[in-house]
Amino acid sequence: MTLRQYTTMSGALLLGLMAACQTPHPRVSNVSALSPEGVWVSKDSKQLGVSRVKVSVTDGVLVAGVWAPCVPKDCYWGESRLAPVKNAVGTYAVTWEHRMFHRRQTIRIIDKDALELETESSVLNGSGASYTKRGVLLRLE
Repeated sequence: MTLRQYTTMSGALLLGLMAACQTPHPRVSNVSALSPEGVWVSKDSKQLGVSRVKVSVTDGVLVAGVWAPCVPKDCYWGESRLAPVKNAVGTYAVTWEHRMFHRRQTIRIIDKDALELETESSVLNGSGASYTKRGVLLRLE
């Protein structure tokens, strides 16, 4: 393969990838009309580290209440304000400070009955350890 053939092929591949990235996901095409309000449950709470999320409006502000799987009953993290993520329609962020962890969660509306939850956790013991968990929450009500 000549350099010219390689360059032409690479350019076509790049244009195809760019077009694919600009095409909206079919399940998310109407996301701006959807609200994250409601009670959402995890499909796999042990893997995700979250069993339930309740999104409601308090004094005109979206707030999230989060529960994590604990024994004998789920642990309630409390409520915190959801902030819209700039340039990401249907996506909200919330930050939690818990004992040894700093957590930043991103909630993205997939469709009227599903949210994607991503939790980035940093350990606050000076080790620099961090991890990310992702999963899907389904609408309960």
